[in-house]
Amino acid sequence: MGTKYDATKSPGGIPIFIVGSCVSRDPFALVPSDDFALIDYIARTSLASAFAEEFVLPKATPRVASKWQQRMLECDCRKLLPELIARCDWQYMVVDLIDERFDLVVNGPRAATKSVAFAELRLDEYAARSGFKLLPLGDKQREARWREGWLSFCDGVKCTNPEGAIILNKVKFVYHESFGARASEAYIERTNYHLGKMYEYIEANSPISIRPITYDPADLELDLKHKWGSAPFHYSKRTCEVFVNSLRRITK
Repeated sequence: MGTKYDATKSPGGIPIFIVGSCVSRDPFALVPSDDFALIDYIARTSLASAFAEEFVLPKATPRVASKWQQRMLECDCRKLLPELIARCDWQYMVVDLIDERFDLVVNGPRAATKSVAFAELRLDEYAARSGFKLLPLGDKQREARWREGWLSFCDGVKCTNPEGAIILNKVKFVYHESFGARASEAYIERTNYHLGKMYEYIEANSPISIRPITYDPADLELDLKHKWGSAPFHYSKRTCEVFVNSLRRITK
């Protein structure tokens, strides 16, 4: 079990745990603040995978060059998120759904997220040979699995910290003509449609307090020279400031 948050023991700021993507992580680097202490950050995992049964990696699987990506891969495949939630001393759980963009591989109760590292190691090919099937965002079976995963996530959060809250970072993709075929306008519209459906489900069905961060369209401003490269969800410093200011209002 996790320990109850005690403000007197957290001089570094309010403890924040992120389950999401760089969209929620980057603002803590771009807009430094003593108000918050980042306890942990888990990305590259769909909630449809995080609470499924383990995807057992082949014994000969090499390691990813990036230590961070290796940790995210192991967290997703070995289903470590529930344990991390339970043992970390956090007050607020920040969630965004950007990494739900990745496909899901499933075989019965087992599942894994087809992240960049997963594909780099050709684990999707191994999964296909092992009887797993691919479920893209929008697939009905995947949607049902994601809803089960979300409710399991809420149960874990509530059990660990009944007085904590989930802060839902309601970001969406933004189109730019320079993306070309890798992120077409139709792809972005389709992705945003499914993100919207998931946000609606969360706010209507969660058995725990949900505090949303919302954005006006003008607030979601892309940074085409972003350090991670241009992408429909790599935002500018101004967008990061909107997030941090919203987080301050929610947590004060």
